[in-house]
Amino acid sequence: MTNIHKTKTGIDLVYTSYMSNNTTDTCVILLPGIPYNPLKNYDLIDHLTTQHDVYMIHYDGTWGSSGKFLKHNPVISVQDFISSLERGAFLNTTGSAYKNVFIIGTSFGGGLALTLKDYPILKAVCVLSPVISYKSVAGIDTLGEYLKTRHSDYYTFMSEDMQALITDQIISPKEQMTLQTNKLLVFAGEYDDQIPVNDILEFCSKNNIALHTLPMGHITLSKVNSDIYKKISLFFDKKNA
Repeated sequence: MTNIHKTKTGIDLVYTSYMSNNTTDTCVILLPGIPYNPLKNYDLIDHLTTQHDVYMIHYDGTWGSSGKFLKHNPVISVQDFISSLERGAFLNTTGSAYKNVFIIGTSFGGGLALTLKDYPILKAVCVLSPVISYKSVAGIDTLGEYLKTRHSDYYTFMSEDMQALITDQIISPKEQMTLQTNKLLVFAGEYDDQIPVNDILEFCSKNNIALHTLPMGHITLSKVNSDIYKKISLFFDKKNA
């Protein structure tokens, strides 16, 4: 189900909710990479909803959310969403507030997740192929043109804001991370042709973050298989205890 959350900054933030068939007091926020297709059926969501309610965020200026993509750091709207969960503004299927929130972010969404503020309700953050520095992403200079020509109906942005993104002026985990590192779990693809795996290895080593390297390429939401999900689920279960 697609809904709208009005943020404090006035953004109509569109999100898609997938409610669990089982009673749960936990939810997972999905922060996808760009571009992505929220209309696609993701196996990951099917796995997650056996235990959790799931909310997929559509960033400012994308997929119906108001505003311009990257005009403001999209982390602001995501944090507003988390704050609302913490205040009990969102309820599970039994009408109760959530006790614990987890996050899964991939690529762009993974880098964004690493720059979130820490919240008591936020128990674990799992990121897959996160962007550590846009300056080192292969072909990053073509991202703006690609979105304009192939996805113009779903991404509204100004060229100068895209330039700020790809030069690490908007999202920069190296400079902006404040999360407790024991809340973090990172996955990297050994054969990733977009995100340099050494960027991720160095970042995790420097910050003492748990890391799984896998014999695969760039890890998107659609690439999360049952083996990866088991590792994510185990991590969430430990933090939910």
